Amino acid sequence: MEITKRSKVKDIANVPGVVDIIEKHTGQVMAPAMFKMAAFMTLQSAAKQAGWSDEQMQACIDDINAVIASQE
Repeated sequence: MEITKRSKVKDIANVPGVVDIIEKHTGQVMAPAMFKMAAFMTLQSAAKQAGWSDEQMQACIDDINAVIASQE
């Protein structure tokens, strides 16, 4: 399954290293509780609320999709 900006946060919560990917591209520390609170939001909505640029969001999505592809 390919992750897009319209994917739900819950769709990426179990991707290995997702917290590290987000922290690398945004410079923000991610607590596990943040995933639970935003679980049913789209990545685009969550990124907007967190103050991420479109480039930061897309970089995260690209890296997350790379991890998913490497597991298939």
